[in-house]
Amino acid sequence: MLKKKFIPVILGAIAITVVVLISVILTEEQSVDRNFLSETTPKPSEQISSGPLTILNSKHRLAENVFFVITGLEPNQKGNILVFSPKGTLYTTIPFDGAKKSDFNYYFKPDTVSGLKICTPEELVGIWTVIFSGIDYQSLQFEIINEWVLGGEAEIGEVC
Repeated sequence: MLKKKFIPVILGAIAITVVVLISVILTEEQSVDRNFLSETTPKPSEQISSGPLTILNSKHRLAENVFFVITGLEPNQKGNILVFSPKGTLYTTIPFDGAKKSDFNYYFKPDTVSGLKICTPEELVGIWTVIFSGIDYQSLQFEIINEWVLGGEAEIGEVC
């Protein structure tokens, strides 16, 4: 008879324990997700802007994409965004025409290019310069640091 009275108490204790454990596990997973996001999402202070262009991060590692966000181009704004490597070589040109598109995103991954005589990954390291052609906005600079993203060494190699 005494055993029958303890069965609901024991089942209740087990149920409470399971609920508490699930709650703790979910809280830890959310904490891990927040930590991951805080490490991979650029902080507003790391973003740099000039006119309609925002570069999402002022520092990048080797084999990491560089993200540009262009917003609010006026219909009369037309030209190019010129990106120069640390050696002063024109690396890429991004055309824009506010009459066709006022907002767009662009990304690229700085890589070795034999035609540009950027032969080794080390030549990508340094201060990159972004200049506007066709409209008058202040130039921007971002940095590629001598640190690799995970697995990046396999993506970029010597080409000259």
